[in-house]
Amino acid sequence: MAKCFKAINGLELELFIEKLLYGGDGLAHQETMACFVRFVIPGEKVIARVNKVKKQYLLTTPIEILTPSENRTEPECQYFKLCGGCHWQHIKYIHQLYWKTEILRECLSRIASINDIPVEPPIPSPSIFNYRSRSSFKIGNLKEPVVGYFQNKSHEIVPVKQCLLLAAPLNNALKKCIEFFRHDQYHFNNISELDMIHINHSGQVLISLNKNKKGKATKLLYNNITNVLNPFENNLNEKIMGIDFKRNIDCFYQVNYEQNLRMVRLVLGYFESIKNCKILDLYCGCGNFSLFLARYGAQVTGIDSNASSIREAVYNAEQNNITGCSFLRGDLNNFSISTLNDKYDGVLLNPPRSGCSRQTLKKIVAKKPLIIVYVSCNPSTLARDLPELISSGYTIEEIQPVDMFPQTFHIETVVKLSFGSA
Repeated sequence: MAKCFKAINGLELELFIEKLLYGGDGLAHQETMACFVRFVIPGEKVIARVNKVKKQYLLTTPIEILTPSENRTEPECQYFKLCGGCHWQHIKYIHQLYWKTEILRECLSRIASINDIPVEPPIPSPSIFNYRSRSSFKIGNLKEPVVGYFQNKSHEIVPVKQCLLLAAPLNNALKKCIEFFRHDQYHFNNISELDMIHINHSGQVLISLNKNKKGKATKLLYNNITNVLNPFENNLNEKIMGIDFKRNIDCFYQVNYEQNLRMVRLVLGYFESIKNCKILDLYCGCGNFSLFLARYGAQVTGIDSNASSIREAVYNAEQNNITGCSFLRGDLNNFSISTLNDKYDGVLLNPPRSGCSRQTLKKIVAKKPLIIVYVSCNPSTLARDLPELISSGYTIEEIQPVDMFPQTFHIETVVKLSFGSA
């Protein structure tokens, strides 16, 4: 009979790191018990302390690296290992890309049994630091303001004076906000969250102070030239590939400007053969893909559940004189796609991390579009959803990851599927 391994909190184990997992941890085993280890690299041998004992696995933290990987590097951020913003600063960037590819392949194989389709290497980010154009900070209501990020896997706030992932204007605005809070308690009272958006190639930052996540947020604008906080409406404007987009705090936008350009071009390329046809854009947001598809000749119908996003999409189309698209608000889990009379030649899916519901996927394949492009921010739900499309007659033509978030485990993936292809 196999010996049963017993573990207790505080126990120190010598572990060999086998691989990285989606979520950022390394995987090791102690006898038959899985061990999740933070801040390690496959191939390393470490001494790790048990932090939490679960029925089928252990959560551990390394206290000594016995055999460091050649792919290990010194983290540049003083808050690394404290806040939950970064996961892989200890890994050289080229090796981060390698493991994002491997994690995506593993998810596709384990969840979807997709093993025979090559996964392209991720398109690397030109900037591996200072790339984020948006951030949300937590605020602690103590005698002095505590502004920062939640500690990894907790709700303890780690005070942060600057974040290496943020564009310089955001860090400048953060510094100014901290000073502002310290000298003006009125604006700090009951504030629980600070949201900021930076517009590329501009010193402007739109700031939202949220009062315990209730009621209307206070809108402020930080002007990088005058170094003052001034009342502002609630939006800024940004130009992407010749199209002007309105930006506000309430809508989702891709945070890596350069990588979003690459992803837009990638999606346009996947629809090249039907660029003058009818395309349905589900989870369309403010028109990040719809407007470009329409500009290049497609008749686009965009649907999203967020009312602010739909209002922005309509506004963006009108402001840019783009007439080839229309936008509707609807819950994609309940929205009856069959009520749309048109037959669509292409469908673009860009769902949240939870992926698409099976009901939505069934409604899509019932339309029998020639091409489906799936933009995913979660390889697990992507792998869950793809078999529904494949079983309905679609063939995967290309799987292209895009590294939108260097220094983290997050993986953006664009998949092109065609109906009836061999």
